[in-house]
Amino acid sequence: MSVPDHDYKDDYTGDFKSRFEVLKSVMDNIKTPVFSLDTGYRYTSFNKAHHLIMKELYGVDIKLGKNILQYQSVKED
Repeated sequence: MSVPDHDYKDDYTGDFKSRFEVLKSVMDNIKTPVFSLDTGYRYTSFNKAHHLIMKELYGVDIKLGKNILQYQSVKED
């Protein structure tokens, strides 16, 4: 059995931007909140649903690179 000599890297680097835009569009158009954090609890990504739920729950406009724990505070009764 032989494997064709093919550089798959070219398949992905050529249209990376368009693939990213498709993924971003999918993430922003689902109703489920989705987000990712780095090891310091800083946002590396989030979709519109997560942004809206954070606005509703905590009254904040979250930003990439900011720590999620700084946003999660509730006023005392």
